[in-house]
Amino acid sequence: MSEKDEKVIASVDLKTMKYTEEKPSDFLSSGKRLFVISVLIEILLGLGHVWVTWFPELGHHKKMIRFFHFDREGNLPSWFSSTQFLVLAAIFGGLYFLQRYQHTGKLWIVCAAAAVFLSLDEAAAFHELLGTYLGVVSRGASEGTWIHSLQYFPSYYWMMIYVPLALPLSAVILRILYKELQGEFRMVLAGGIIFVLGAVALDFLEGYYGTPDHKGIYIRGESGIAWVDTALIEEFMEMFGVSLVIYAFIRHYEKMRAVSNSAT
Repeated sequence: MSEKDEKVIASVDLKTMKYTEEKPSDFLSSGKRLFVISVLIEILLGLGHVWVTWFPELGHHKKMIRFFHFDREGNLPSWFSSTQFLVLAAIFGGLYFLQRYQHTGKLWIVCAAAAVFLSLDEAAAFHELLGTYLGVVSRGASEGTWIHSLQYFPSYYWMMIYVPLALPLSAVILRILYKELQGEFRMVLAGGIIFVLGAVALDFLEGYYGTPDHKGIYIRGESGIAWVDTALIEEFMEMFGVSLVIYAFIRHYEKMRAVSNSAT
């Protein structure tokens, strides 16, 4: 295949600045290649977690367990997740550079700032520190005060701060993205839903039903007690969801770059 054949054939309407792709991009395009590599890394990280968690009889060293366990901080999985958000922030930065003089320029600044914050949160576990602080403060507060009532929240305390702040901001951003994105909005929405189901829904269930040592959930059935490794499911859903969002925005960036090149 010649170099010309490998390129995506596209047209740009300079009046509406709409990008139309006339030929599907090659499988090894930058976005798909990064997505495939990311998913492979996530699978390997998941296997590492299974190795140190599901087979304790192998006598793993404590440092080895901490390095691969999905429910630990400051290890390989958390570093990977933090890097994912940095990559996403870089893509938003690129979109801002392309559209800084358009009405969507400020949108990409907000998205980049949010991605950087989430990257720092993954690396430094701000949400867990916040949850610990709220737990200590609520238990030491006087009875009858609203701070004291926080301790009756059925799951992790950080959700009481993050979720109310994230919901309205996410709703506004998604509404704008629905108008801005073309075919990629569904991928962004799907990736976001997968991420939220893992980061919030499963984490809530773990905090409510899970063991005090955060080793998953035990479900009692007719045939006995089944153990569910919620950390594995939760973290894999988070990483996969972000990978899908990154892929979608890389595709959008490539389209906007084509629009910018055609306009000049």
